Amino acid sequence: MERKTITIIVVGIIFSGATGFYGGHFLYTPIITEYSSIISWQNTEISQLQDQVLSLTSDLAESESDLVLLSNEHNSLNNEYGSLQSEHASLKSDHIVLQNNYAEVTESYEDLGEDYDDLVDDFTSLQSDYYGMVSENLQLNYDYNQAVSNWETLSTDVLELYDELHSYVNLEDAIPRVINYDEILKISDTIDSVTGRDTDRWDGYNKIHKYVRDEIDYAYDAEIPVINSYSYTGSSYSPVVTGFDCEIRRNIIQTLEYTVEYEQGDCDDQAILEYCMIQYYREYIVDVHYSLYLAHVTFNDENAHVAVFMPITEGRICILDPAGQYQTGSRSYIHGEDADRELLDYRDHWDDKDGIKKIKLYSIDIDTGNFDVAFEGSLYETIEYISENY
Repeated sequence: MERKTITIIVVGIIFSGATGFYGGHFLYTPIITEYSSIISWQNTEISQLQDQVLSLTSDLAESESDLVLLSNEHNSLNNEYGSLQSEHASLKSDHIVLQNNYAEVTESYEDLGEDYDDLVDDFTSLQSDYYGMVSENLQLNYDYNQAVSNWETLSTDVLELYDELHSYVNLEDAIPRVINYDEILKISDTIDSVTGRDTDRWDGYNKIHKYVRDEIDYAYDAEIPVINSYSYTGSSYSPVVTGFDCEIRRNIIQTLEYTVEYEQGDCDDQAILEYCMIQYYREYIVDVHYSLYLAHVTFNDENAHVAVFMPITEGRICILDPAGQYQTGSRSYIHGEDADRELLDYRDHWDDKDGIKKIKLYSIDIDTGNFDVAFEGSLYETIEYISENY
């Protein structure tokens, strides 16, 4: 019950009591009783109200405590709010910067995109050029390899031609080509016919010499171009020719068959023919095996000549020189003489050449064409060599 209600009741009681007092005694006792009851009730109410006040006071104190906490929390939140506002302002500033950066990056990206497109176009163009160059390079490699192969083939041909030409103009290079079993067999019928297969050796030698001297005319050689020298790259065992020089020489060493067929040749052709005929006669008709030399004679005037030297026992020798119209003995019959006298007579035969400077003697295997230089020296050294070895 509220205080206003209690006050009205008390005032009413007082007013009623006063009225009863003035009106009479009959009202007083009940009023007192009622008042006591009211007082008791009021006390109870007051007590309850006091309890409520205490409870409310406690709630108020608790609320005040909560208010303090809430105030502190409010202050804390205000501070945090301030920090967040500051952070928000900073983030907003960063956001603006990032937006600007983003705009710049976007612009750069677009520029890079254009550059990328240009690079793709350039790459496509370069790739096309590359494949074109690869194809061209493959063709160049093929052409290069073909050129190298052709160069090597040409080099081989040049070197073979070098050897071939020298085998026509140089005696030592010519020996394997013209003095061998196959070449000699080509004139075997001529040898059999000339000798009649006579087994009297000196008679056979004489017939051979007479045939070559009288039936083979002397003929000067024609001019022939020869590779004089060449340059090359690589090793000497497998050279690749890079160039060569040519010269004209007046010398051709003929095959036996050619000399017999055309019945002409110079001194080396006639001497080679007589040498081979005698070797064939010895091996296949009379079956004797003695030394026989193809002699290369150098005169003091630097001219050269070729003849046949046939050593005989007891230091004797028979010289057969069909082109020089010389033989040991007479024109009708040949024989051997002492080496010293015969070689000096042979020297005198060539007085117009100022005498003999050097003699080289070749020993040749007619089966293979292989040869050795059995001796090389002056005229007197040759005399000594024949005298001491035969």
